[in-house]
Amino acid sequence: MKIACVQTFPVDYCIDYVNAIASLGEVIFFAAERQMQDHVDFMHADVETVLLPWPRHRSPANLGLIYRLRQEIIARDPDVVHFLGDSVSWLSVMPSLVGKRPVVVTVHDAIRHLGDTKSSIMPLALADFFHRQAHRLVVHGASIKSQLAKRAKRRPDQLDIVPHPALNRYVNLAHRQGLVPRRNDETFRLLFFGRIMTYKGLPYLFDAMQELEAEQGDIELTVAGRGPAFDEIENRLGSESIKINPGFVPDAEVAQLFLDADLIVLPYVGASQSGILAMAAAFGRAVLVTDVGELGAITRRTQMGIVVPTGDAPALARAIRHIRNQPLLKAELEANSASSAIQGAFSPSVVAEAAAIVYHRAIEGCSTLSIAKTA
Repeated sequence: MKIACVQTFPVDYCIDYVNAIASLGEVIFFAAERQMQDHVDFMHADVETVLLPWPRHRSPANLGLIYRLRQEIIARDPDVVHFLGDSVSWLSVMPSLVGKRPVVVTVHDAIRHLGDTKSSIMPLALADFFHRQAHRLVVHGASIKSQLAKRAKRRPDQLDIVPHPALNRYVNLAHRQGLVPRRNDETFRLLFFGRIMTYKGLPYLFDAMQELEAEQGDIELTVAGRGPAFDEIENRLGSESIKINPGFVPDAEVAQLFLDADLIVLPYVGASQSGILAMAAAFGRAVLVTDVGELGAITRRTQMGIVVPTGDAPALARAIRHIRNQPLLKAELEANSASSAIQGAFSPSVVAEAAAIVYHRAIEGCSTLSIAKTA
């Protein structure tokens, strides 16, 4: 099978997804040159990576990208074309320009999350247009599938679930640079990492930290990232037990943060799935998540952490305290987390198996549709 993948989602997901499906046949990965040029050596040796001059979102030069991408795809004549996300407005016209080839589109979020200004760059009407042209739509879990079936008015049997792969690039970077955990004391380190947006629920985590500070002083929270909701938490940053790493975090520092963390906390009040959870699995770190979107389901299935109700600061505090005081439990959660990335729910083999089913369904569906039109 020859598979053409197009980078229409952040590069970390695309790298590990494409690497995971490399075993399925001949894989061509069309990627943004400015994002991928420093990361090509993280790609599987069997993947052909084609770097294209990807203009900025509002640039009319995207018309040139569409033409070039169409020519590259037609020249390679793949059996299926997979757009790895639906968040690039210009490329929403691409499925109709690749000839009579089956098209798959991955939809990471079926609904917009509170305060997610980045996703609003792609108008919902264009995203829906993108979806309508696809032979198969891919999501990362049952709850997202249900939401998308309603929004896209597609039958559930037209939607497929392919797990989010573990994000291994940072682990590989840590190995290359010889990074190791920095543990100089008995401090229990929590990590919140990623874009700071309203739906991430940081105020509840701060409330939990305030409760924990009154009991024991050996718990420390690092908040690393940037985002439009940073001003919502600025007035809560006076605590000595909360460290802030604002703005863009270089890759090596990201790897070090995960290496140093005892527990990755996702106190979200809304979510579909999470790349942070996939990073935690890659590093073999225990997680504490709220029961929203696919976070609770995947955490229970992998047994890599504890699930608490959303918007419940006391529950967050109790769970942190429980893991902090139970080293054997923490070790068990970490082992489960690492296993999920190697042979479990986040593993390349599980992702590839699910993807193969999607591609065969897309090819069969496209062939059936072509026969019906000519009959």
